[in-house]
Amino acid sequence: PAPAPESAPEPEEDPAKAAARYREAGDVARAAECFEAAYDFEAAIECYREAGDTAKAMELLERTGNHYEAGSLALEAGDRERALANLELVDLRDPEYQEAARLRERLRSGKG
Repeated sequence: PAPAPESAPEPEEDPAKAAARYREAGDVARAAECFEAAYDFEAAIECYREAGDTAKAMELLERTGNHYEAGSLALEAGDRERALANLELVDLRDPEYQEAARLRERLRSGKG
């Protein structure tokens, strides 16, 4: 069998360490997976975005309750239905609530 690439983590390696090594090697998609396995969702979301995996970034944003960001990303991706669903979940106490309300209104009126 061919030797594993130098950036490949050891089988028992801590996912956070593996993520850092993959990121340093420029493999942001694998880094994102490892960050997710290490429960570092913020770093995972950042890497998924950098890797162009909008769907996975939205999924994690939704799972972590960041509905404003998930809605904004869905809107950027052209998924108006998912955007509206997320924006409707933005809590009244969220600092982005007013902007979420504005975006919801635009989407409902067909202007968004």
